Amino acid sequence: MNNLKRIAVFVCIAAVGNSVFAQENEENVESAEGKGKYQLVSITGGVFRMGSAKAERRRRRDERSREVTVSDFMLSPHEVTQAEYTDVMGINPSHNKGERLPVERVSWFEAIEFCNKLSEREGLEAAYIVSEQKIIWDRGSAGYRLPTEAEWEFACRANTSTAYNVGEVLSTDQANYYGRKTLPVESFPPNGFGLFDMHGNVWEWCWDGYGSYPRETDDPAAEQDSICVVRGGSFRSTALDARSASRGSSTATYLSRDTGFRVARNLDVDSEDTVKQLGAL
Repeated sequence: MNNLKRIAVFVCIAAVGNSVFAQENEENVESAEGKGKYQLVSITGGVFRMGSAKAERRRRRDERSREVTVSDFMLSPHEVTQAEYTDVMGINPSHNKGERLPVERVSWFEAIEFCNKLSEREGLEAAYIVSEQKIIWDRGSAGYRLPTEAEWEFACRANTSTAYNVGEVLSTDQANYYGRKTLPVESFPPNGFGLFDMHGNVWEWCWDGYGSYPRETDDPAAEQDSICVVRGGSFRSTALDARSASRGSSTATYLSRDTGFRVARNLDVDSEDTVKQLGAL
């Protein structure tokens, strides 16, 4: 199941360019951990059904249901905050200002840059190599990265198969959608994996390029061009757009006050067994 010992490098083109909730006694959540200052929730991977059932409301053709395997990984318990982003990048591009608010008006390319700078600060090898406007992901790296679309949905669902991780209906007491502005992270209860705001608040960048799901079902990640996946809906979305399977897309340089991100890392990296390949496929 664990594909970290093989190399698969994917490319997405950029046109230009603290609290931790540790869920105990939960089968798929081991602990909250992270090397350095930035802490993540450890998630045990597994097999799940990605996409939506044919009868699900607002289901779109690009949500084809299929069985997918995800390896163990780590994910930030909440969206990257403005305080965290400013600490690493030295600027705050957000429209709605507040240290505990999610950072927004960040492009996919800038989210990649944040991941690399955070890795450098904590003495980790960068997950991404930037070369001639190509972002190349070394899947064996221990550095910070964006979650894949499959990882994101697995984490969002937290062992559920309903439209939302709270059931078939999502209320405004459970998530920030169809609202006026972003809210501080952790304003609503977490899901079963101890992750906050997987529905609503801001759309979240994933690594994948947008398109049909890739053929592989073990740790899939789509190779595409400048159109990248966003997930989770936002404060400006309807509840139906914030469903666990709902897919959005934006250009890699897109900036919006309803789009942010959270970071991931490989859970275990065996450096002796990992072969490094720094070029594009």
